[in-house]
Order: sequence, then structure tokens, then C-alpha cells
Amino acid sequence: MMNEDKTQVKHDANVTDNISQFAKAAFTSENLEAAGRFTTKKVMELKTQAQEGDRSLRYLALVGGIGCVVVALFELTSRILRFQLVDAIIDVYIIILGLIVVILEGKDMFLSKRLVQNINKYALVLKFLWGRGALCFICGTLQLSQIDLFNFIAGGYMCAVGILYIIVGRNTAIKLKAIRKSLNSEGTLQTKFQAADVEGDGLDLKQFRVLCEDLGLNFTAREKEAAFGFIRKTGDDTNGKLSYEDFKGWWEDLEGEDQIDDDAFIFI
Repeated sequence: MMNEDKTQVKHDANVTDNISQFAKAAFTSENLEAAGRFTTKKVMELKTQAQEGDRSLRYLALVGGIGCVVVALFELTSRILRFQLVDAIIDVYIIILGLIVVILEGKDMFLSKRLVQNINKYALVLKFLWGRGALCFICGTLQLSQIDLFNFIAGGYMCAVGILYIIVGRNTAIKLKAIRKSLNSEGTLQTKFQAADVEGDGLDLKQFRVLCEDLGLNFTAREKEAAFGFIRKTGDDTNGKLSYEDFKGWWEDLEGEDQIDDDAFIFI
């Protein structure tokens, strides 16, 4: 009986020792690091898939601007025929605002950038995301004042887009502040920037997105566009890319983390 007990104790000890050795082998620093890299990779893949699947906010506004112009033109004709002059004037305002939205959001597709520059020259507020959001919201509320189905749909859509612009702009402004906390030194900043700058002539939007991921910034695809446009605007925009001097200049000039600069609301 005693021999059986000793054998059982010895067997249990061997099992415990085997489990301990297995645990040590499984939970080495190398294995834990590999597991961490795998988890991070999968999370970033899911994050990229979710973010890149969204349409750009600019296209939403462009569609809304075109819709406003089409609906207002149709309504304007019928109101003139019925001598509803006040409502006709409102439709004219909607057409003008809708065309401005189309010009601002279609500059990289089928319209001249010079036209956009002229608009920004006399309406500087439209260079910023919150200003363009306000433009969409005002255009939408004007359409909502015209009581019919098509105006209600187009106006409600534009109001929603305007609110989205303002929300994305503010989130971008807040998250831009996180850059100062994410880097420990200027050397680290320059090293990460150079790693993303493959061609050595500045960052384009795609490379800037890589830099944001390398810095660990929790930006959405839209907010990366907004951040890129803001930083590039303050520097040399001759080649359409973001130089290290532009990025470093913004970094050094950024004010206290509790203060939100209106420039951070820009959206290209």
C-alpha cells in the first residue's frame, strides 16, 4: 500500500514538473513577443479594413452638393411659373451654396484648383473643415425650409454631412495633440519620418498614413486626410508632399495640449 502511495506521489511530481517545463517553454519572452506582434498585426488589419472601407467625407459632400443643385433647379423653375418669388430666391441661394460645395469637394477630380483658391481667398473660413461643415449645414437648413419631399431628403442629408464634417474636424484636432505625447524626442520623430519617406522627397498621403500607424496614432482614414492637409498647408506645398520641416515646424509651434487651434480643422 505504501509503495502504491509513493508511486502515485512520484507520478504526480513528474506531471507537475512536466507542466512547469511546458509553461516555461511556452511563455518565454520570445514567444510572448511573437504573440504580441501577431495580435497587433491582426488588429491593424481589421482596423485598416474597417477604415479604408468607408467613403471619404468629401465624396459624401460632393454628392450632397450635386443633389442640392439639381433639386433646387427643378424647384426654381416651378416656383417662377407659380410666381412664388420668395421661395424662388431661397432656391437661388441653395443653388449658389450647392455649387460652392461641388467646387470645393471636386477640385481634385474635374475642377480647377485655381477656382478653389479664389473662393478661399475671399472666404477663408471654407479652408477649414468646420467652415465647410457649416456651409453644408446652412445649405441643408435652407432646403428644409422648403416644405416638400425632395427638399426634405436633400436638406436632411446635407445637414448630416455638415455635422459629420464638424465632428471629424474636432476629433482630428484633438488627436493631433496626441503626436506630442507619442514621441519622446526629436531624434525619434526624425527617424520615424525618414522611415516612412521612402523616396526622400516628402510624404504623400499614403506614406503619412504609414507614419501615423508607426506613431501609434488612433486616426481614422478621414482624420488622417485632415491632419495631412493641415500640416501641409502651413508649410511648403509646392510638390504636394509633406516635408520634415513642415512637420517639425508644426510640432514646435503647437500650443498647449488643452487648446484647440482652428487650423486643425482643415480638410483637403
